[in-house]
Amino acid sequence: MFQTLIPITFLFFPIGILFSAPLFGFDLERWSYFVTFFYSFYPVVDPISAIFFIDEYRTAFLNFFRRTLNRNQVTPVKSIDIVPELP
Repeated sequence: MFQTLIPITFLFFPIGILFSAPLFGFDLERWSYFVTFFYSFYPVVDPISAIFFIDEYRTAFLNFFRRTLNRNQVTPVKSIDIVPELP
């Protein structure tokens, strides 16, 4: 349902209102920049539904931010120095 509401909200309603307003005698020339905003904002908002509703994408997205926020982790490192014997 969310994947259907995004195009309806950001594409179909604003453009439909802009194109049908002259038929009903409404002057929306000053408000047409809202349609431009919604139309250009659609590619930003559309992948959000895929990121949060597909499990693999959601876990990868959240793990990226978990790693970024938890940078202060201590990992054990074992070091072995080999010193060659001199003759």
